[in-house]
Amino acid sequence: MTTAPRTPPTIDDTLASLNRAGWRDPIICRDDHRMGPYPNFLRALWIAWRRLEQYYFCSDVYPLESVQPAYCLVVQDDIDISVGLKAHLTDRPPRQDGITSLYTSAAFGKLPDGLHDASHNHGRWPTSCGALALVFPWWIATRFLHNAPMPHKQLAADYWISRWCRDNKIPYWIHAPSFVKHTGAVSSLDNPNTNHHWRQCRSWLPEVGGEPERMHYHQGHRKT
Repeated sequence: MTTAPRTPPTIDDTLASLNRAGWRDPIICRDDHRMGPYPNFLRALWIAWRRLEQYYFCSDVYPLESVQPAYCLVVQDDIDISVGLKAHLTDRPPRQDGITSLYTSAAFGKLPDGLHDASHNHGRWPTSCGALALVFPWWIATRFLHNAPMPHKQLAADYWISRWCRDNKIPYWIHAPSFVKHTGAVSSLDNPNTNHHWRQCRSWLPEVGGEPERMHYHQGHRKT
């Protein structure tokens, strides 16, 4: 999990939400020195990838030979996530051919229930994804970390990740309804910068298998 100083703080609520979802011991990457969202995301992904590598090295099972698909999950510190989601992803593993976002921005419009490849939504790609909770299969995490974009401007992690997917023809999967709700007070996706505009989902699942909750948002002007 990536975190940085913010007002009001949201990390405790996010940790409690992750616990209800099934993740009880997340690694926390604190950006106390303000390196920026994207570098901190890269650090968190590398730590998760390295931990996975060490696990499979000790178990003498190569990640691609594992019966249970291996993946890295990186989340931000300002989310609410569906109760029981980890068990759901164990029963129905994330797609192995692309990156899966557990958060689906309202910017993608009204979508039928189920998985969608966001890279086909050309009108809003790749600028409005929101890197709140991203699942990287092991092989894609490996490839991304060895060839990640290194922009001078260290902001907009969602843009650079989705841009990498587009350039490398890697699907970027989103789910309707969203498995994640944004709880932070500010955003970099819209103007004005609040989570009540594009940086919110249209609807989300408070609990896997439950009824979706409709979110209130406004269609703010997206940055270009």
